[in-house]
Amino acid sequence: MKGTHFASRLRSVLLFTAAALLLQLHVVYAFADAVADAQSERVRALILKFENDKIDAEDFVVSLQAAASRELGEEGFAFEEWELRNQIGQALVHKTRFVLLNKSSAAALELKKAAKTILGPRHPDSKRIDRLVYVAERAEMLEASQDAVRMDSFSDEVTDDVESTIVNRRKSTMFHRMAQDANNFGTPTLAVRYLSEIDKNYWRDATPQILLHSLDLVAQKIRINPNSLNHWPFEDGNVKAVIKDLEGRDLSPQDRQTFNNAMADIFGYRLLYSLERGSVAQARDYYNRVLLYRADPNDANDALRFNAALSASGPEARAFATERIDELYARGGLSMTYRVKLLMAGYYGGFFPVVFYATLTLCGGIIVLALFKPGAIVMRRASGAARVRQARVRGSGYMHAHQAPDEYSRLLQLFGLDDRASKDEIKRAYRQLAKDYHPDRMQDKSAEEQAAATERFDELKRAYDRILEFKQSQFGSFTGE
Repeated sequence: MKGTHFASRLRSVLLFTAAALLLQLHVVYAFADAVADAQSERVRALILKFENDKIDAEDFVVSLQAAASRELGEEGFAFEEWELRNQIGQALVHKTRFVLLNKSSAAALELKKAAKTILGPRHPDSKRIDRLVYVAERAEMLEASQDAVRMDSFSDEVTDDVESTIVNRRKSTMFHRMAQDANNFGTPTLAVRYLSEIDKNYWRDATPQILLHSLDLVAQKIRINPNSLNHWPFEDGNVKAVIKDLEGRDLSPQDRQTFNNAMADIFGYRLLYSLERGSVAQARDYYNRVLLYRADPNDANDALRFNAALSASGPEARAFATERIDELYARGGLSMTYRVKLLMAGYYGGFFPVVFYATLTLCGGIIVLALFKPGAIVMRRASGAARVRQARVRGSGYMHAHQAPDEYSRLLQLFGLDDRASKDEIKRAYRQLAKDYHPDRMQDKSAEEQAAATERFDELKRAYDRILEFKQSQFGSFTGE
């Protein structure tokens, strides 16, 4: 009986003890959950501050360290077991992406360091941040060196849209700077080419104005010296696209007039170029474009019609030019000066120019005989011959001073440059043109276009080598080198 009573009391004690232990464990777990919830809320609050730019990367790391020490009672960091660790990593990646899209790669170095400290170097988000910073640093290096070829190659190496956006923004900055430099160096056609390489999604607010300024500079060069425009980018698909985009924008009345006049002068120049080579179909197309941008009545269009008649080569081209002369006559713009020049160009039959030139020659001979005595003419010839002999005795320096600059200037004009161009400017212009006409870029063109491009490429190479010879010779002192 006593044994049974003792066993019953022992069982009761054991049950009570077990219940007490279970209650204690429940309290402990409840407290741990409360601590974890408090910790999670504090970490989430820190992430929110970090994402809203209220704290920087360094403060973010310090605040997380304080949270770990306060809540977990540990020294240093203890993030490996945190459920919010991936959320922290995503916040760091998001902030790194934002910084690299709007600032330089240097601004993201603290984020890269924070990722390694919090996540560890092997965490996927840490590796992602390393990759983004590398892409930005490489693109910035190529942007600084203005290496367009390697920048294009690097664009093909990116793996996703974020990396592509980072590279394209640096590429846009590079081409903007190159376009402005080209305008400053007097090669606006290169500026137009550079601007056409920029993806329209990465145009800046100033891009349309830079393009408009470049087109206006091209037109000015044509008005001053049509032969100075040796590079023609306006048949390139990218160039056509950016010009069409500019044309469709809401320009001010003054900018619209500048654009229309510039495009009319540009296509007017190409009209004369086509007539010189007998390309009537192209000439007619360019003529229609001129009228599209600059409608009649217009004195500039009348002057273009007259110059078209003088530039025409071949029967078909001259027939086209005759139509323009008829238009000029119908508008009452065929002045006496124009008539005389057209007469000398053979537009009124072949007999009249012969008679005209013979009459001018006869009248000139009579005037010379009337004004100068034969003895004086002989003496002047003799003195002229003496001056020539003296020049020859002085040696080749005289030839350098008078003939070399003419050839040097002509060679520079092939690259759209003048005598003030530096060696770096010449090299940059040569490389761009050589790239445009390189045979490797003509593989998909016709045989005729490939032959023309090869001939142009060889001409540019010879001209560049000759310019370097001038730079290294005594004549180099005339260029300011």
